[in-house]
Amino acid sequence: MPQSTREGACKVTLLPEAQVATTRPVTVGDVAKIEGPPGSADRIAAVAITSAPLPGTARTIEASYVRLKLDAAGFDTVKVAGAAKIALRGKCRRISPQTLENLVRDYAIELLPKNNLTYEIQVERSPRELILPDNPAIEIKPRLYSAAIHPGVNTLAIDALLDGRAIATTSAVLQVKITAVVLIAADTIAPGQALTEQNTRREPRDITRIKDALAGPAHDVPAQRGVAAQQGVNLVARRTIQAGAIITTSDVALPPDICAGEQVTLTVRCGAVAIRTSAEARQDGRIGDSIRVRSTASDEDVRARITAPGKVEITR
Repeated sequence: MPQSTREGACKVTLLPEAQVATTRPVTVGDVAKIEGPPGSADRIAAVAITSAPLPGTARTIEASYVRLKLDAAGFDTVKVAGAAKIALRGKCRRISPQTLENLVRDYAIELLPKNNLTYEIQVERSPRELILPDNPAIEIKPRLYSAAIHPGVNTLAIDALLDGRAIATTSAVLQVKITAVVLIAADTIAPGQALTEQNTRREPRDITRIKDALAGPAHDVPAQRGVAAQQGVNLVARRTIQAGAIITTSDVALPPDICAGEQVTLTVRCGAVAIRTSAEARQDGRIGDSIRVRSTASDEDVRARITAPGKVEITR
């Protein structure tokens, strides 16, 4: 049987709507039901009609346009029936904003340090929906725009990768809040006053914007009254700390090794000769500091270096 006769026996019934792959041209086989001898039907089905719409979008083509494409391909005797118009819809894979939010939140949690801190991650700006080609090889991976995740506002990118190349990208903005058990002033603490079990306590607080809070062990969270944090032992206030305030490293200092008014031993060294006498400290100071002292043998202040608690030295 001649080829034209076989193909003339074929019938193409156009569908009103067709979901089409977006990675190749649309063919007659994508938009129609083809009846006829298998060899002829296969050749007709392979005739390219138009380019595919983008994933998740739609485009309409006329039946007359399909007829023209068949005629141009040498299938002018094929019968065309069915829909007068065909709605082409690009097959796609949709990744919802909620799915992407969960993905970046889990990613951020993995990057945060593993310690006694409690992290709360809120999505400040949700990512837009990703509409992708219907390809199972596409991977969805978050990444940081900055070198590391940090307390406060962070912007993360979310890439759709195919063979290691980004074919689509969206982004999300996360707010990272940190809660920790920290040292709190139970009462107002005056400058120079020691931190004690009576004037401090521990409780969980938001320290997102506080980098140097004095923290306590997590197992002491249950409102233990009058417990000073380990870091607070032997510390004194540098300035007034209001009741209820988080105590930071900049609020405190180690107590002086010598206090103003304290009687100290003054050693005056001149070569191999050392003379010791008593003196009164005129300033507070720690080992290594140079402070003013007044010896019992003089009515004048001199500067001496603190070498140990209760001991100062002058080297000539």
